[in-house]
Amino acid sequence: IDIHPGGEEPNPAAEATRPFEIPLGALIPADADNLLAAAKNIGTTHITNGAYRLHPVEWNIGETAGYLAAYCLQTEKTPATIRNTPGLLRRFQGVLAAAGIPLFWFVDVPVEHPSFVAIHRLAALGILPGDAKVDPAARELTFQPDQPADLACLDSWLDKSRRLFPELGLDELAREALARELFPNGKLYKELLPEELAKPLTRGELAERLYGALLPTLESLEMTEAGN
Repeated sequence: IDIHPGGEEPNPAAEATRPFEIPLGALIPADADNLLAAAKNIGTTHITNGAYRLHPVEWNIGETAGYLAAYCLQTEKTPATIRNTPGLLRRFQGVLAAAGIPLFWFVDVPVEHPSFVAIHRLAALGILPGDAKVDPAARELTFQPDQPADLACLDSWLDKSRRLFPELGLDELAREALARELFPNGKLYKELLPEELAKPLTRGELAERLYGALLPTLESLEMTEAGN
């Protein structure tokens, strides 16, 4: 954060901040339907503007505003409607991730990483990171996508999926079926996963498999919520 003083305020503050995201609503004026903020002119405060006005954030805002304008034309919806309709908002987040625009603050998942879309979309959905007791990504700014996966993290991610999206029907039987799909060669539970596979799955690969398994139901839910 880099805050410039105003008037007789004390010296500017330049400090590291906690991670933050950019609310889509901050780009959308409250009293205009066909106008989007596309740089440092988003809805913010004097203090938080010290972070949102920095160049990398501005670039993210500008890219997102451009894609949002195109998405509005494609769907014939207003920006506010997309922002306020969970299904449309999630589908738009998918457009951004597919275009290589980060949705989350994992600093070790660059756009060229093969698991970029899956990790960022699951994070935007709130499924990642998992419980801080078992998932290091909940305690750091990194996801560690190339480290071996483990079942404790899978259970944590599935638990968040179940709580956030009860429509997925991830009860215990569904969890077992999903786990068998994710790990067709493993016994899944008490045994250590890496010993049951020819090559241990990485955390990124696990995120891809989970995303792929949940995507059809999520897309169906998104279309229902979007009224399509």
